[in-house]
Amino acid sequence: MLGGILLLGLQHTPLMANPAQKGKIDPHTLKPETLLGMTLEDAFDRFGPPHQVGVVRGSEPWQDDVLFIYPQGISLFWFQDRVWQIRLSAPFTGKVRGIQIGDSRDQVSEVLGPPYYTEISWNLYHFEGPSYPIRLRVFFKEGLVEDLYLYRGDF
Repeated sequence: MLGGILLLGLQHTPLMANPAQKGKIDPHTLKPETLLGMTLEDAFDRFGPPHQVGVVRGSEPWQDDVLFIYPQGISLFWFQDRVWQIRLSAPFTGKVRGIQIGDSRDQVSEVLGPPYYTEISWNLYHFEGPSYPIRLRVFFKEGLVEDLYLYRGDF
């Protein structure tokens, strides 16, 4: 019994990292968009257990996220057992749609074109995904890309 709910027929399956993949995140071959919608089992199989687990509080209770943090500068945000948002920051050295950490704002505009929306410290881009819209929020510090947030635009 869990919280007043009787759990019948539920079998516990422990998650273990795939030994061949554990800790082998290659940022140069990683396509971050493919991580959107990933399941918990997929994450453990591809990346192994996270280095840290955190919680990000939203302004509404339904906006709270569990956060898996990996030392390669990759953070996965979870909603209903699926990755809905990815944060990429230093030391991540891979690219997202042709841009990377450390690129100038001008370089980002050259590669991605004009943003859908812009603020002093960030640009927002919209893209079509496989079955949902994808958003990319690019944060700048001193004119250079500091963080990339890639997320499903249908949340």
